Amino acid sequence: ALAATCQQAGRRGVLGLAAGRTPRDLYAELVRRHRVEGLSLSSLAVTSLDEYLDLAAGGPGTFEAALRGELIDHVDLAPPRESSR
Repeated sequence: ALAATCQQAGRRGVLGLAAGRTPRDLYAELVRRHRVEGLSLSSLAVTSLDEYLDLAAGGPGTFEAALRGELIDHVDLAPPRESSR
């Protein structure tokens, strides 16, 4: 609903993405809806809610890498913006 509302209003929304097991089913459903129903998430900017300190951005073992593998690389979302750590 957030993506559709933002698209209709011509505005960008912000989606905070958590890593871990809890949101996996949600991310799988978003990927399914994108592929099967044509859901577009392109009107949303994303930010990662979690990250380990002192790991290279996007490197193996980061939450960003997990989010890319579970959601971002499978839909029309841009990767999270680098946060200041």
